Amino acid sequence: MKLVKYFLQKKAVTILLLILILAGGLFSYIKMGKLEDAPFTIKQALVLTPYPGASPSEVQSQVTDVLEESIQSMGELYYLKTENRSGLSKITVYVKKEIRADEMQQLWDKLRRKVNDVQGKLPAGAGPSVVNDDFGDVLGVFYGLTGNGHTYRELEDEAKIIKNELLKVKDVAKVEIYGIQTPTIDVSVSPSVMAQSGVTISDIARAFEAQNKVVDAGGIDAGQNRLRIESTGNFYSLDDISNLTIVSRSGEHFRLADIAHIEESYQTPASNLMRIDGNPAIGVAISTVPTGNVVDMAKAVKDRIDELSQSMPEGYELTSIYDQGYESDVANQGFILNLIISVLTVIAILLFFIGFKNGILIGSGLIFSIFATLIVMMLAASHFNGCHWPPSLSPWECW
Repeated sequence: MKLVKYFLQKKAVTILLLILILAGGLFSYIKMGKLEDAPFTIKQALVLTPYPGASPSEVQSQVTDVLEESIQSMGELYYLKTENRSGLSKITVYVKKEIRADEMQQLWDKLRRKVNDVQGKLPAGAGPSVVNDDFGDVLGVFYGLTGNGHTYRELEDEAKIIKNELLKVKDVAKVEIYGIQTPTIDVSVSPSVMAQSGVTISDIARAFEAQNKVVDAGGIDAGQNRLRIESTGNFYSLDDISNLTIVSRSGEHFRLADIAHIEESYQTPASNLMRIDGNPAIGVAISTVPTGNVVDMAKAVKDRIDELSQSMPEGYELTSIYDQGYESDVANQGFILNLIISVLTVIAILLFFIGFKNGILIGSGLIFSIFATLIVMMLAASHFNGCHWPPSLSPWECW
Protein backbone atom coordinates (compact mmCIF):
# COMPACT_ATOMS: atom_id res chain seq x y z
CA MET A 1 0.00 0.00 0.00
CA LYS A 2 2.90 2.35 0.73
CA LEU A 3 4.20 1.81 -2.80
CA VAL A 4 0.79 2.60 -4.32
CA LYS A 5 0.48 5.68 -2.11
CA TYR A 6 3.94 6.83 -3.16
CA PHE A 7 3.15 6.66 -6.87
CA LEU A 8 -0.20 8.39 -6.34
CA GLN A 9 1.54 11.27 -4.58
CA LYS A 10 4.52 11.47 -6.97
CA LYS A 11 2.74 11.95 -10.27
CA ALA A 12 5.89 13.09 -12.08
CA VAL A 13 7.71 9.89 -11.11
CA THR A 14 4.71 7.80 -12.13
CA ILE A 15 4.44 9.46 -15.56
CA LEU A 16 8.21 9.09 -16.14
CA LEU A 17 8.05 5.38 -15.20
CA LEU A 18 5.11 4.77 -17.55
CA ILE A 19 6.89 6.58 -20.39
CA LEU A 20 10.01 4.44 -19.79
CA ILE A 21 7.90 1.28 -19.85
CA LEU A 22 6.29 2.28 -23.15
CA ALA A 23 9.64 3.25 -24.70
CA GLY A 24 11.40 0.16 -23.34
CA GLY A 25 8.66 -2.18 -24.56
CA LEU A 26 8.69 -0.66 -28.04
CA PHE A 27 12.50 -0.84 -28.18
CA SER A 28 12.42 -4.46 -26.95
CA TYR A 29 9.95 -5.48 -29.66
CA ILE A 30 12.09 -3.89 -32.37
CA LYS A 31 15.36 -5.41 -31.13
CA MET A 32 14.02 -8.80 -30.08
CA GLY A 33 14.94 -11.80 -32.24
CA LYS A 34 12.20 -12.80 -34.70
CA LEU A 35 12.02 -16.27 -36.22
CA GLU A 36 9.14 -18.17 -37.76
CA ASP A 37 10.44 -21.38 -36.13
CA ALA A 38 12.19 -20.93 -32.79
CA PRO A 39 15.62 -22.60 -32.43
CA PHE A 40 15.56 -25.78 -30.38
CA THR A 41 18.20 -28.09 -28.98
CA ILE A 42 18.25 -31.78 -29.89
CA LYS A 43 20.09 -33.68 -27.18
CA GLN A 44 21.47 -36.45 -29.32
CA ALA A 45 24.42 -36.95 -31.66
CA LEU A 46 25.47 -39.48 -34.28
CA VAL A 47 28.90 -41.13 -34.38
CA LEU A 48 29.47 -42.62 -37.84
CA THR A 49 32.51 -44.76 -38.58
CA PRO A 50 33.11 -46.35 -42.00
CA TYR A 51 34.80 -49.77 -42.20
CA PRO A 52 34.68 -50.77 -45.89
CA GLY A 53 34.45 -54.49 -46.59
CA ALA A 54 33.63 -55.53 -43.02
CA SER A 55 30.58 -57.59 -42.09
CA PRO A 56 28.10 -56.33 -39.44
CA SER A 57 29.60 -58.65 -36.82
CA GLU A 58 33.13 -57.44 -37.59
CA VAL A 59 31.95 -53.83 -37.44
CA GLN A 60 30.44 -54.43 -34.01
CA SER A 61 33.38 -56.27 -32.44
CA GLN A 62 36.21 -54.23 -33.94
CA VAL A 63 34.70 -50.71 -34.16
CA THR A 64 31.42 -50.21 -32.30
CA ASP A 65 32.48 -51.94 -29.08
CA VAL A 66 35.69 -49.88 -28.93
CA LEU A 67 33.83 -46.61 -29.39
CA GLU A 68 31.07 -47.56 -26.95
CA GLU A 69 33.58 -48.29 -24.18
CA SER A 70 35.06 -44.80 -24.52
CA ILE A 71 31.74 -42.95 -24.88
CA GLN A 72 30.17 -44.70 -21.88
CA SER A 73 32.71 -43.07 -19.57
CA MET A 74 30.85 -39.75 -20.00
CA GLY A 75 28.86 -38.92 -16.88
CA GLU A 76 26.27 -36.95 -18.88
CA LEU A 77 25.37 -39.98 -21.00
CA TYR A 78 21.75 -41.20 -20.87
CA TYR A 79 22.01 -44.22 -23.19
CA LEU A 80 23.45 -45.40 -26.52
CA LYS A 81 21.71 -46.90 -29.53
CA THR A 82 23.94 -48.77 -31.99
CA GLU A 83 23.39 -49.99 -35.52
CA ASN A 84 25.96 -52.14 -37.30
CA ARG A 85 25.77 -52.40 -41.07
CA SER A 86 28.09 -53.82 -43.66
CA GLY A 87 30.97 -51.36 -43.73
CA LEU A 88 29.43 -48.83 -41.33
CA SER A 89 29.10 -48.33 -37.56
CA LYS A 90 26.33 -45.99 -36.40
CA ILE A 91 26.08 -44.97 -32.73
CA THR A 92 23.34 -42.62 -31.55
CA VAL A 93 24.32 -40.85 -28.32
CA TYR A 94 21.52 -39.62 -26.02
CA VAL A 95 22.42 -37.34 -23.11
CA LYS A 96 20.49 -36.75 -19.90
CA LYS A 97 17.42 -34.53 -20.17
CA GLU A 98 18.51 -32.26 -17.33
CA ILE A 99 21.54 -31.02 -19.31
CA ARG A 100 21.03 -27.31 -20.09
CA ALA A 101 20.97 -26.12 -23.68
CA ASP A 102 23.90 -23.74 -23.13
CA GLU A 103 26.01 -26.69 -21.93
CA MET A 104 25.42 -28.84 -25.01
CA GLN A 105 28.25 -27.48 -27.18
CA GLN A 106 30.81 -28.15 -24.47
CA LEU A 107 29.36 -31.64 -24.05
CA TRP A 108 29.67 -32.40 -27.78
CA ASP A 109 33.30 -31.23 -27.68
CA LYS A 110 33.86 -33.71 -24.86
CA LEU A 111 32.23 -36.44 -26.96
CA ARG A 112 34.55 -35.67 -29.87
CA ARG A 113 37.59 -35.96 -27.58
CA LYS A 114 36.36 -39.34 -26.33
CA VAL A 115 35.90 -40.54 -29.91
CA ASN A 116 39.24 -39.17 -31.11
CA ASP A 117 41.10 -40.78 -28.20
CA VAL A 118 40.32 -44.30 -29.47
CA GLN A 119 40.90 -43.76 -33.18
CA GLY A 120 44.29 -45.44 -32.83
CA LYS A 121 42.60 -48.59 -31.47
CA LEU A 122 40.44 -49.05 -34.55
CA PRO A 123 41.56 -51.61 -37.15
CA ALA A 124 43.39 -50.60 -40.31
CA GLY A 125 40.94 -49.34 -42.92
CA ALA A 126 38.37 -48.18 -40.37
CA GLY A 127 37.48 -44.58 -39.66
CA PRO A 128 37.94 -41.79 -39.17
CA SER A 129 34.84 -41.42 -37.00
CA VAL A 130 32.57 -38.44 -37.64
CA VAL A 131 30.50 -36.88 -34.83
CA ASN A 132 27.37 -35.14 -36.10
CA ASP A 133 25.48 -33.02 -33.57
CA ASP A 134 24.13 -30.31 -35.88
CA PHE A 135 20.39 -31.04 -36.11
CA GLY A 136 18.67 -27.93 -34.75
CA ASP A 137 19.48 -25.28 -37.35
CA VAL A 138 16.49 -23.83 -39.19
CA LEU A 139 17.50 -22.94 -42.75
CA GLY A 140 14.80 -20.40 -43.39
CA VAL A 141 16.02 -18.57 -46.52
CA PHE A 142 16.54 -20.73 -49.60
CA TYR A 143 17.73 -19.71 -53.07
CA GLY A 144 18.32 -21.79 -56.18
CA LEU A 145 21.22 -21.11 -58.58
CA THR A 146 20.80 -22.10 -62.21
CA GLY A 147 23.29 -21.65 -65.03
CA ASN A 148 22.25 -21.89 -68.65
CA GLY A 149 25.11 -23.55 -70.51
CA HIS A 150 27.23 -24.10 -67.37
CA THR A 151 28.30 -27.43 -65.90
CA TYR A 152 27.66 -28.62 -62.34
CA ARG A 153 31.27 -27.88 -61.48
CA GLU A 154 30.90 -24.28 -62.66
CA LEU A 155 27.62 -24.01 -60.72
CA GLU A 156 29.39 -25.27 -57.60
CA ASP A 157 32.23 -22.76 -57.99
CA GLU A 158 29.77 -19.88 -58.39
CA ALA A 159 27.71 -21.10 -55.41
CA LYS A 160 30.83 -21.11 -53.22
CA ILE A 161 31.55 -17.50 -54.21
CA ILE A 162 27.96 -16.56 -53.26
CA LYS A 163 28.31 -18.46 -49.98
CA ASN A 164 31.45 -16.54 -48.99
CA GLU A 165 29.71 -13.25 -49.71
CA LEU A 166 26.53 -14.13 -47.80
CA LEU A 167 28.50 -15.19 -44.71
CA LYS A 168 29.49 -11.52 -44.35
CA VAL A 169 25.85 -10.42 -44.02
CA LYS A 170 24.73 -9.48 -40.51
CA ASP A 171 22.86 -12.20 -38.53
CA VAL A 172 23.75 -14.94 -41.02
CA ALA A 173 24.84 -17.98 -39.00
CA LYS A 174 25.50 -20.56 -41.70
CA VAL A 175 25.19 -21.04 -45.44
CA GLU A 176 24.81 -24.55 -46.84
CA ILE A 177 24.97 -25.69 -50.47
CA TYR A 178 22.72 -28.49 -51.72
CA GLY A 179 22.62 -30.49 -54.93
CA ILE A 180 26.40 -30.69 -55.49
CA GLN A 181 27.34 -33.55 -57.81
CA THR A 182 30.41 -35.73 -57.21
CA PRO A 183 32.79 -35.26 -60.19
CA THR A 184 34.40 -38.34 -61.75
CA ILE A 185 36.86 -39.20 -64.51
CA ASP A 186 35.41 -42.06 -66.56
CA VAL A 187 37.89 -44.34 -68.32
CA SER A 188 36.17 -46.71 -70.76
CA VAL A 189 38.05 -49.57 -72.45
CA SER A 190 36.35 -51.91 -74.91
CA PRO A 191 36.87 -55.67 -74.45
CA SER A 192 38.26 -56.02 -77.99
CA VAL A 193 40.99 -53.42 -77.33
CA MET A 194 41.86 -55.11 -74.04
CA ALA A 195 42.17 -58.48 -75.77
CA GLN A 196 44.30 -57.05 -78.57
CA SER A 197 46.67 -55.05 -76.36
CA GLY A 198 46.84 -57.44 -73.43
CA VAL A 199 46.05 -54.62 -70.99
CA THR A 200 43.70 -55.43 -68.11
CA ILE A 201 41.71 -53.25 -65.75
CA SER A 202 44.19 -54.14 -63.01
CA ASP A 203 47.05 -52.75 -65.12
CA ILE A 204 45.24 -49.42 -65.51
CA ALA A 205 44.37 -49.26 -61.81
CA ARG A 206 47.98 -50.05 -60.87
CA ALA A 207 49.26 -47.28 -63.13
CA PHE A 208 46.91 -44.75 -61.57
CA GLU A 209 47.89 -45.80 -58.06
CA ALA A 210 51.61 -45.52 -58.79
CA GLN A 211 51.40 -42.24 -60.72
CA ASN A 212 49.00 -40.01 -58.79
CA LYS A 213 50.21 -40.69 -55.25
CA VAL A 214 51.16 -37.82 -52.93
CA VAL A 215 54.42 -38.72 -51.15
CA ASP A 216 57.00 -36.88 -49.11
CA ALA A 217 60.07 -36.67 -51.34
CA GLY A 218 62.24 -35.24 -48.55
CA GLY A 219 64.53 -32.23 -48.84
CA ILE A 220 68.10 -30.98 -49.12
CA ASP A 221 69.95 -29.08 -46.40
CA ALA A 222 71.66 -26.05 -47.90
CA GLY A 223 73.45 -24.28 -45.07
CA GLN A 224 70.85 -22.74 -42.81
CA ASN A 225 68.08 -23.39 -45.31
CA ARG A 226 66.27 -26.59 -46.23
CA LEU A 227 65.00 -27.03 -49.77
CA ARG A 228 61.89 -29.14 -50.13
CA ILE A 229 61.82 -31.66 -52.96
CA GLU A 230 58.46 -32.00 -54.65
CA SER A 231 57.75 -35.15 -56.64
CA THR A 232 56.17 -34.75 -60.07
CA GLY A 233 53.63 -36.87 -61.85
CA ASN A 234 50.42 -35.61 -60.27
CA PHE A 235 47.37 -35.15 -62.46
CA TYR A 236 46.28 -31.55 -63.00
CA SER A 237 44.24 -31.86 -66.20
CA LEU A 238 42.52 -34.35 -68.48
CA ASP A 239 45.55 -34.24 -70.82
CA ASP A 240 47.81 -35.46 -68.00
CA ILE A 241 45.55 -38.48 -67.54
CA SER A 242 45.41 -39.08 -71.29
CA ASN A 243 49.22 -39.26 -71.46
CA LEU A 244 49.50 -41.80 -68.63
CA THR A 245 51.66 -44.76 -69.63
CA ILE A 246 50.10 -48.21 -69.16
CA VAL A 247 52.36 -51.27 -69.02
CA SER A 248 50.77 -54.61 -69.88
CA ARG A 249 51.78 -57.89 -68.27
CA SER A 250 53.86 -58.70 -71.39
CA GLY A 251 55.89 -55.51 -70.91
CA GLU A 252 54.34 -53.47 -73.76
CA HIS A 253 53.79 -49.74 -73.18
CA PHE A 254 50.63 -47.95 -74.21
CA ARG A 255 49.36 -44.39 -73.94
CA LEU A 256 46.06 -44.44 -72.02
CA ALA A 257 44.27 -42.24 -74.58
CA ASP A 258 45.23 -44.72 -77.34
CA ILE A 259 43.45 -47.66 -75.71
CA ALA A 260 40.66 -45.99 -73.71
CA HIS A 261 38.05 -43.26 -73.94
CA ILE A 262 38.49 -40.63 -71.19
CA GLU A 263 35.93 -38.02 -70.21
CA GLU A 264 34.82 -35.91 -67.25
CA SER A 265 31.48 -36.88 -65.77
CA TYR A 266 29.58 -37.15 -62.49
CA GLN A 267 28.76 -39.98 -60.13
CA THR A 268 25.97 -42.22 -61.45
CA PRO A 269 23.41 -42.64 -60.01
CA ALA A 270 23.47 -39.22 -58.36
CA SER A 271 22.99 -39.13 -54.58
CA ASN A 272 20.82 -36.00 -54.91
CA LEU A 273 19.57 -33.75 -57.68
CA MET A 274 17.95 -30.34 -57.69
CA ARG A 275 16.10 -28.74 -60.59
CA ILE A 276 14.27 -25.46 -61.11
CA ASP A 277 11.80 -25.41 -64.02
CA GLY A 278 13.52 -28.54 -65.33
CA ASN A 279 17.00 -26.95 -65.32
CA PRO A 280 19.91 -28.29 -63.21
CA ALA A 281 20.35 -26.18 -60.09
CA ILE A 282 22.24 -25.88 -56.83
CA GLY A 283 20.52 -24.77 -53.62
CA VAL A 284 21.89 -22.08 -51.28
CA ALA A 285 20.28 -22.22 -47.82
CA ILE A 286 20.87 -19.56 -45.14
CA SER A 287 20.20 -19.84 -41.40
CA THR A 288 19.89 -17.02 -38.86
CA VAL A 289 21.81 -16.72 -35.59
CA PRO A 290 19.59 -17.70 -32.60
CA THR A 291 19.28 -14.09 -31.42
CA GLY A 292 18.89 -12.64 -34.90
CA ASN A 293 15.97 -11.03 -36.64
CA VAL A 294 15.17 -13.20 -39.64
CA VAL A 295 13.12 -10.37 -41.21
CA ASP A 296 16.09 -7.99 -41.27
CA MET A 297 18.49 -10.78 -42.21
CA ALA A 298 16.37 -11.89 -45.16
CA LYS A 299 16.16 -8.31 -46.44
CA ALA A 300 19.93 -7.87 -46.11
CA VAL A 301 20.52 -11.18 -47.91
CA LYS A 302 18.14 -10.16 -50.72
CA ASP A 303 19.93 -6.82 -51.12
CA ARG A 304 23.32 -8.58 -51.27
CA ILE A 305 22.04 -11.14 -53.78
CA ASP A 306 20.68 -8.35 -55.97
CA GLU A 307 24.18 -6.84 -55.98
CA LEU A 308 25.79 -10.20 -56.76
CA SER A 309 23.32 -10.87 -59.59
CA GLN A 310 24.58 -7.81 -61.43
CA SER A 311 28.21 -8.99 -61.32
CA MET A 312 27.65 -12.72 -61.99
CA PRO A 313 28.78 -14.12 -65.36
CA GLU A 314 26.22 -14.47 -68.10
CA GLY A 315 23.84 -17.40 -67.79
CA TYR A 316 23.66 -17.58 -63.98
CA GLU A 317 20.41 -16.77 -62.21
CA LEU A 318 19.39 -16.83 -58.54
CA THR A 319 15.77 -17.72 -57.77
CA SER A 320 14.11 -17.27 -54.39
CA ILE A 321 12.51 -20.56 -53.33
CA TYR A 322 11.54 -19.81 -49.74
CA ASP A 323 11.85 -16.62 -47.72
CA GLN A 324 11.24 -17.10 -44.01
CA GLY A 325 11.80 -13.37 -43.49
CA TYR A 326 8.66 -12.57 -45.49
CA GLU A 327 6.66 -15.30 -43.73
CA SER A 328 7.85 -14.09 -40.31
CA ASP A 329 7.04 -10.48 -41.18
CA VAL A 330 3.48 -11.47 -42.16
CA ALA A 331 3.13 -13.53 -38.96
CA ASN A 332 4.46 -10.68 -36.80
CA GLN A 333 2.10 -8.18 -38.38
CA GLY A 334 -0.78 -10.59 -37.84
CA PHE A 335 0.22 -10.98 -34.19
CA ILE A 336 0.35 -7.21 -33.64
CA LEU A 337 -3.02 -6.75 -35.38
CA ASN A 338 -4.64 -9.47 -33.27
CA LEU A 339 -3.09 -8.02 -30.11
CA ILE A 340 -4.40 -4.53 -30.86
CA ILE A 341 -7.87 -5.84 -31.66
CA SER A 342 -7.88 -7.93 -28.47
CA VAL A 343 -6.81 -5.01 -26.27
CA LEU A 344 -9.35 -2.66 -27.86
CA THR A 345 -12.10 -5.27 -27.39
CA VAL A 346 -11.24 -5.67 -23.70
CA ILE A 347 -11.12 -1.91 -23.15
CA ALA A 348 -14.45 -1.43 -24.96
CA ILE A 349 -16.10 -4.05 -22.75
CA LEU A 350 -14.62 -2.43 -19.64
CA LEU A 351 -15.85 1.02 -20.70
CA PHE A 352 -19.34 -0.36 -21.27
CA PHE A 353 -19.67 -2.16 -17.94
CA ILE A 354 -17.65 -0.13 -15.41
CA GLY A 355 -17.66 3.35 -16.86
CA PHE A 356 -15.24 5.54 -18.76
CA LYS A 357 -12.81 6.49 -15.97
CA ASN A 358 -12.44 3.03 -14.46
CA GLY A 359 -12.32 1.42 -17.90
CA ILE A 360 -9.47 3.68 -19.04
CA LEU A 361 -7.58 3.02 -15.80
CA ILE A 362 -7.80 -0.78 -16.02
CA GLY A 363 -7.35 -0.85 -19.81
CA SER A 364 -4.20 1.27 -19.64
CA GLY A 365 -2.88 -1.13 -17.00
CA LEU A 366 -3.27 -3.94 -19.52
CA ILE A 367 -1.31 -2.00 -22.14
CA PHE A 368 1.50 -1.14 -19.74
CA SER A 369 1.70 -4.78 -18.56
CA ILE A 370 2.13 -5.93 -22.19
CA PHE A 371 4.99 -3.47 -22.79
CA ALA A 372 6.61 -4.43 -19.47
CA THR A 373 6.37 -8.10 -20.48
CA LEU A 374 8.29 -7.33 -23.69
CA ILE A 375 11.08 -5.75 -21.62
CA VAL A 376 11.27 -8.81 -19.36
CA MET A 377 11.31 -11.12 -22.40
CA MET A 378 14.26 -9.30 -23.94
CA LEU A 379 16.16 -9.26 -20.63
CA ALA A 380 15.60 -13.00 -20.27
CA ALA A 381 16.65 -13.65 -23.88
CA SER A 382 19.83 -11.59 -23.43
CA HIS A 383 20.70 -13.58 -20.30
CA PHE A 384 20.21 -16.99 -21.88
CA ASN A 385 22.26 -15.98 -24.92
CA GLY A 386 25.35 -15.14 -22.93
CA CYS A 387 24.76 -11.49 -21.98
CA HIS A 388 25.18 -11.35 -18.22
CA TRP A 389 23.55 -8.24 -16.77
CA PRO A 390 24.53 -6.86 -14.37
CA PRO A 391 27.38 -5.97 -14.14
CA SER A 392 29.47 -6.35 -17.31
CA LEU A 393 27.02 -5.28 -20.04
CA SER A 394 23.72 -3.53 -20.20
CA PRO A 395 20.94 -5.46 -21.95
CA TRP A 396 20.96 -2.91 -24.77
CA GLU A 397 24.67 -3.58 -25.47
CA CYS A 398 23.87 -7.28 -25.85
CA TRP A 399 21.70 -6.39 -28.83
